[in-house]
Amino acid sequence: MSQPYAAHSQANAAAAASASASAAASTAASNTALLKKERHYAALAGQLEALSSSMLATRDTIIIASEQAHYIRQLGISQAATFMATLDSVTRQEDEQDEHRRQHDAQSGQ
Repeated sequence: MSQPYAAHSQANAAAAASASASAAASTAASNTALLKKERHYAALAGQLEALSSSMLATRDTIIIASEQAHYIRQLGISQAATFMATLDSVTRQEDEQDEHRRQHDAQSGQ
């Protein structure tokens, strides 16, 4: 009876060692998966931080652009007024020259 008991003990010991090795391998794989997940989350956190920084810079740029839009509008109004005044002056000069030519042509035709 001692031989079957010894064989049974050896079988149990081998099964326990196999289960222990399997559990260790499973734990190592689980730890590796957790480390990969943590690295992935850390990379995502870094990307979100960069995105947040870019969004803040974009917000600041938009604020500056909105402040400058008022000045650009005033500049446009000023340029339009200058253009219209210049156009009026040029048109008056051309009208005066045309009138002078007509008077000159009328006098030379008589």
